[in-house]
Amino acid sequence: MTNIITIKKPTDCHIHLRDDAYLKRTVADAAAQFNTIVVMPNLTPPIAAIEDALSYRQRILNAVPATDKLNPLLNLYLHKGTTATLVKDVANTPYILGFKLYPRGATTNSDAGIDDISQFYNIFAAMEKHNVPLMIHAEDNSPTTDIFDRECFFIDKHITKLHKAFPELKITLEHITTKEAVEFINESPANLAATITAHHLWINRNDVINTKIKPHNFCLPIAKRKEHQQALIDAATSGNSKFFLGTDSAPHTQEDKETACGCAGIYTAKNAIELYAEIFDNKGALSQLEGFASINGPHFYNFSPANDTIEITKRQQKIEDKLEFGASIVVPFKSNEQINWSLAS
Repeated sequence: MTNIITIKKPTDCHIHLRDDAYLKRTVADAAAQFNTIVVMPNLTPPIAAIEDALSYRQRILNAVPATDKLNPLLNLYLHKGTTATLVKDVANTPYILGFKLYPRGATTNSDAGIDDISQFYNIFAAMEKHNVPLMIHAEDNSPTTDIFDRECFFIDKHITKLHKAFPELKITLEHITTKEAVEFINESPANLAATITAHHLWINRNDVINTKIKPHNFCLPIAKRKEHQQALIDAATSGNSKFFLGTDSAPHTQEDKETACGCAGIYTAKNAIELYAEIFDNKGALSQLEGFASINGPHFYNFSPANDTIEITKRQQKIEDKLEFGASIVVPFKSNEQINWSLAS
């Protein structure tokens, strides 16, 4: 029985740090277990210009604890003001990886997102030309689309057409939640990939809405049926290099989560790699964890995996019930519950 594993320090290819007072906590939690992080741009206002992204990156670096190191990579927010010239400039700017596409109104801080993907085909042509990746929140934003069908509908309606029009464009479907998304990536060429969160490996829709509503398990995309959860587990642990770690960890205060109209988002950054390790252990696939967590994402985006390593041990720990974020409280995923793996340190 494996009780301790050593892997290259992981890369989180999809994380939300927020800004200002939140950075002290979110950056410290990320730096404890990740070497590189791909930071999402949906702040208020969104990070849509190169100078804003580099300024944000410096604020992140300023928040890294003295005992740690961290390499933040930024995405720019795709919006109506994005130009082909900006795409070319991004291709030549260190520390900016690509662009994030949010359908307008599909998730947190997506009001500046896009309604009609076809209007951005000139931008996608520039991205394909300059080898700039496109990361997509792949959910249909129509109010008439069933919330459990939004991902499949978006893939059928938009992604297949987009890939056909720009076959060399590097596309990442972020935080996939369905077996259909898994099948689509499996059947696609090497320039299409997907991130998978820890929480979507742990929960299905019964953990969100059952005899009671559990607001701290509500996220977008929402968790689906158990069969979809199992498809995600199978994909993550398969060894297929087109699937890699992206926590989608996002801090929302207890007050905001527990209101009559609670917001979407789950905070896993404090214990992310341990949460993944338990899933891989349960599947008998610990040998695949390093590829999923530390190698596949960097290789897809053409940067080097970490030289540093971390140790994860099969030692039970109890997740904290609440985390302090300045004057606010965030309830982490699996709050006050036991999990079976811990960082060795």
